[in-house]
Amino acid sequence: MGNNTSSAHALSLLKVPLGHHHSVMVYADEVATRRENPGSEIEVMDEAEKLLCPIDPEGGVVALAVWPGAIELSIALVSSSINFSQARILEIGCGVGLPGISLAKYFGPKEVVLSDRGSARTSVEASIASNNQQNVCRFETFDWGSSTDLKTFSSTTFDYIIGSEIVYAEEQAPLINALLAVSSSASHPRIILSYRNRSEADESYFNSEILKYFKIEEKISENIFIFSRKLV
Repeated sequence: MGNNTSSAHALSLLKVPLGHHHSVMVYADEVATRRENPGSEIEVMDEAEKLLCPIDPEGGVVALAVWPGAIELSIALVSSSINFSQARILEIGCGVGLPGISLAKYFGPKEVVLSDRGSARTSVEASIASNNQQNVCRFETFDWGSSTDLKTFSSTTFDYIIGSEIVYAEEQAPLINALLAVSSSASHPRIILSYRNRSEADESYFNSEILKYFKIEEKISENIFIFSRKLV
């Protein structure tokens, strides 16, 4: 499966448990995923089944891992009382797409758009197919530094924006621009982010930049927040 190129990386099909008999399968780098989630019950579905996926020039192999924040967000979403039925949902910086696919699989939303840089397309589309969610999910390229992409997503209406492991000081302006773009529609979408404070710089960025434009409506857990855009 996949494109056999010199820059490709072999991904395994992993089954990620989300509690309450829920699970989602994603193609991801097994070694990096196990390193980031020690002691987890993630299973390899088929050792012989590999997907050759392009390596992101900026994120490298770590961009192809399942991160703890993605698992935590997925569990919180699947077990939440929020009504995602018939909702239009956008996941930004989706990586391998675990949270977005989780919502598609268990809540019956109208549409889930999984977005990231173009290098993520191969793994995300294969993961969508592995969960039989092609009728609900699709991948769209969203480079936060692209004015064209920002314009495209600012003109599209979503009910919810979700993201995990995307709030850290190194992103700064690109992330803010992306969040402002996707929350600019009249629908005033709710934004649900998994955020882990890794450093003083991250905390400063969160407080001075994220909270400059967005207000916290609810704290689901220690690391998961629901935001809305401040109206000015």
